[in-house]
Amino acid sequence: MKILCKCLVLILVMLLSFNAFASEALPTLHIVSCSIPEEAIILNVGFTNFTYDFCIDETATSCKSVLEQLNAQEQDTSVYFVNTSDPDYMELITSGACQDLSGVQYFHEKINRMPSSLSAPCYHESVLYAIPICILPENDNVVVAILNPHAISPSQAAALIDQYLVNLPTELQSQLWPDS
Repeated sequence: MKILCKCLVLILVMLLSFNAFASEALPTLHIVSCSIPEEAIILNVGFTNFTYDFCIDETATSCKSVLEQLNAQEQDTSVYFVNTSDPDYMELITSGACQDLSGVQYFHEKINRMPSSLSAPCYHESVLYAIPICILPENDNVVVAILNPHAISPSQAAALIDQYLVNLPTELQSQLWPDS
C-alpha cells in the first residue's frame, strides 16, 4: 500500500508539473532590424512553439553595436538584421561572436542557390554566420540576419529566419534567387 501511495503521489506531481509547463507562455524571439523595405517585413507567419516581435532600430543594428551586445552576451535580442555595407560588418563576421550556422543544412541549400555576391559576405573561413534576407534597392546592399548565440533559443531563431525566407513576397525572393 505504501508503494502504491508513493507511486500515485509521484504521478500526481508529474502531472501537475507537466500541466504547469504546458500552460506557460510561449517564448518570444526579438528581432531588431536596420531599415529594410516595408514589403520585406513579414509579420503574419504563425509559429506553434514561439512568438516574435519586430523592431526597426538603426542604432542598435549598427555592426559595432551588435558586436558589443554579442560580446556582452546579452540575451534580449534573438536576431539582428544588419546591412553588409556597414563599415564594421567584416569585423562583426570575423569576430567569432555570431552564431555558427554551419550545421543548419537548409540554410546552406538556400544560400548555395544565391549569387556569390550575396552569399560570400555570409561566410568567414568557410563558416556560415549570416543569412541574406533582403537587397536594398537604392544601392544593392545586402541585409543579412545574424543570430545571437546567447538568446533564448538559437534553433527557434533559425526556424524563424527559414520561415521568413519562405514567406517573402515573390519579388523579394526573385532578388535573392534570380535563377529560380
